[in-house]
Amino acid sequence: MQLADAVLRLFASRRDVYAKQQPDGGYLKVEEPLTAQVVERHLSGEVTIGFYQLDGDNNVKWLCWDLDPEKLADPLETAKRIVEECVLKPSPETPRFYKNSVLLEASRHPDPSYHVWVLFSIPIPAKAARWLGLKILEHANTNPKLVEVFPKQTKLTTDRSYGNLVKAPLGFHRVKKKWSRFLDLFSLKPLRTIAS
Repeated sequence: MQLADAVLRLFASRRDVYAKQQPDGGYLKVEEPLTAQVVERHLSGEVTIGFYQLDGDNNVKWLCWDLDPEKLADPLETAKRIVEECVLKPSPETPRFYKNSVLLEASRHPDPSYHVWVLFSIPIPAKAARWLGLKILEHANTNPKLVEVFPKQTKLTTDRSYGNLVKAPLGFHRVKKKWSRFLDLFSLKPLRTIAS
């Protein structure tokens, strides 16, 4: 349960709703409390859930780039450039983000599909997070049309009262039948988690 608690604390902006991946890969909203027990079921592969990113104040706990082989010729090379921009630029002594706040996830390991996450120490406005995400893609010489940047929207509206979601890390993809794994930022080897 320790890992489930950590995933919930670091990634879940809302606790009143989550999404459940269906056999076809789509997601259905579940308007029930998001608890550590739900996350535990996700980590065991019993279900696969997604977290809605924006909270009720239009703040976010994280920034995420989604890199898929369906859009990019070399998703891993793009992920490496984004990681470099996050933790080695403008210099290793003064990086944009602390190394421990940046996570590289192989979202369908070992397929070349990746999420690069930046975790914030406190929630920040979605508008600022999106600006950061697009600016880092620019510095990484990456076309923003080929990479999904989350948050995708800067505020919730009457029509979009939940916003977009991202599959929670360390879960099982229902279509590809592959687990996600966090990778070392530089060796690219899977990291051991409490549950593995």
